[in-house]
Amino acid sequence: MSRQVNKEVVCPDCAHRNKSRLWTGMNVTIDNELRDLVLSERLFDWRCEKCGFAAQLVYPFLYHDMDRNFMVYLIPDLNDARLEDPGVDVQFPELTAQRRRVVATLNELKEKVLVFEAKLDDLAAELTKLAMVNVVERKYNHPVDSGYFCSLNKETRSIGYSFLLEGKKNPVYYETRIQVYEKSREMVREFLRSFPLDPGFSRIDAKWAGKAMHTLTAVSGEKA
Repeated sequence: MSRQVNKEVVCPDCAHRNKSRLWTGMNVTIDNELRDLVLSERLFDWRCEKCGFAAQLVYPFLYHDMDRNFMVYLIPDLNDARLEDPGVDVQFPELTAQRRRVVATLNELKEKVLVFEAKLDDLAAELTKLAMVNVVERKYNHPVDSGYFCSLNKETRSIGYSFLLEGKKNPVYYETRIQVYEKSREMVREFLRSFPLDPGFSRIDAKWAGKAMHTLTAVSGEKA
């Protein structure tokens, strides 16, 4: 079930203590209309009831899709690579999803939702993104700050990502063949045979992809 709690939020502009109702968990299978509130970020819009000051209020939040069998836990500014199950099984006993991820930003949360809705392996999607970063940096002669999955075209068998270049405001879009993703998926299977994911909420991001690729390269070198 989707859940809300009452929290006191102090306005950073006028210091008024607002009684705000925040979402702590959301089940979009039951409350499907809430999905768009997350992807549009409207769920995190906040306004002071006294002075009207508006801001984006990002806080710990659990997104759950029972139909697609995944949960994503948003912990703002999280630095750890993995989060032990934060009481989810106790707090939400009805949740039985097997894929559990933890993210630190709204962009990461939205990306995970889109990846899983596209029925993709997010580990392979991250390795694919890592490969595309090198191509994009060579093409634009500029370092990539971050990148996010945004499309899967089954007709053209292509996968697309949006990349933000360092110091640039507008993102660039880049597509590659789905075969690159499929190759990444083979690499993930090989990686997980020796290094399976630990229980709990795993942080699968660019840093994970870099470490995984380094490990796979080292293992391949030893075998050779």
